[in-house]
Amino acid sequence: MSVSLDDFKNRPRQVNQNRVPQIKGAVQEAVRMAALTGSADWDMYLRYVEANIKATERMIEQKRNQAASLVLVDEAGAKAAAVIAATLAVKLETLTELILLPKWIIENGEAAKKLVAELEASV
Repeated sequence: MSVSLDDFKNRPRQVNQNRVPQIKGAVQEAVRMAALTGSADWDMYLRYVEANIKATERMIEQKRNQAASLVLVDEAGAKAAAVIAATLAVKLETLTELILLPKWIIENGEAAKKLVAELEASV
């Protein structure tokens, strides 16, 4: 039995909830891959930052879980864990921005070289 194209497009679909985190991770990686420069040194730096991002994400998750588990038993401990999680979230934002730095330096470095060369030529 053959299925028409309209029937195929309109078929009910199940969403595999187990794949959602994998897909989100792949999307994040695609964004981070766009930051690669093609320079072995800068790309090594990016891998180092990426490793720090992943470690920080794990630490945030642990501290949030710790805060949630302590909220009824140890309010001070829960608050301390929540503060640490918030601090780590700021670190994560900074690391995420650091990924874009090498590409920005390379792109704007070429423009800066041209301006310096023009300035030197005019002197």
